[in-house]
Amino acid sequence: MKDQTKLIAALLVGAAAGAAISLLITSDKGTELRGEVSDYLVDLYEKSRDKAQRAAEDARRYSNNVVEQARSQYDNIAGNVSDYKDQVRSVINDYTDQGHEAIAAAKAKVKATASELNGSIQNS
Repeated sequence: MKDQTKLIAALLVGAAAGAAISLLITSDKGTELRGEVSDYLVDLYEKSRDKAQRAAEDARRYSNNVVEQARSQYDNIAGNVSDYKDQVRSVINDYTDQGHEAIAAAKAKVKATASELNGSIQNS
């Protein structure tokens, strides 16, 4: 954007300088000269306006593209995070189930050992 702004400023300065020089060195009559300068400035204005409109459209397209890419990356990352969350939840559930099974097995083993010990004490 800065380069285009510099270009437009340079065009305007050049136009003004050209108009001033042509006033100094021309032999045309004042009315004709004013008409030529006016036509030149109108052309310069229209070209500048067209360039500014193209630059604005390019900037709009670029910003829309950047926003769309950012949105796509966000959606991709959000999907990955959701997948990882589901995987972690699954692993936690598996370990929780294994822990419950280990506790149940330990309880059963303690009960069996206590029952054997009780039976052996009563048989003695």
